Amino acid sequence: MILAFVILTVGAADSASFASALSEVVADLHPLAAARQIDLGQVTQGDVQWPCSSFELQTLLRNVLSNALRHTPDGGQVNVGAVSNATGLLLFVDDSGQGIAPQQASLVFEPFHKAEGSTHEGTGLGLSIVRAIALRMGAHVGLGPRPDGLGGCRFLM
Repeated sequence: MILAFVILTVGAADSASFASALSEVVADLHPLAAARQIDLGQVTQGDVQWPCSSFELQTLLRNVLSNALRHTPDGGQVNVGAVSNATGLLLFVDDSGQGIAPQQASLVFEPFHKAEGSTHEGTGLGLSIVRAIALRMGAHVGLGPRPDGLGGCRFLM
């Protein structure tokens, strides 16, 4: 079950390239992914323009991907993509971690909140920053199971 998705209309003053922002973020996170043998890849082709600044989109992607990498076991996989269609924009990140309990899925977007049983380091601010950026764009964020039925988690915006 996917808990949330986002439909945005483009037309904001700022506009950021998904491909460009993702390239910058993946370059920064590649050493972490490589050290843990996690396959970090983009699963959509082309580019999508997002109604925010490049800095905001990079911050959003860095926080979501860092979180996915932290919760993916060594040798796992993290995929990211973005699509634009007649109804709006969709950004997703799928990981092959253990997933998240439905009752925790919305709580992890609260400042300083970490999922129950989490042993991973961090302040608990990353996903709250993601939510703040999304809200500024008029978007919503959510976590749920991957739609392919494999273990792990899907982030949607």
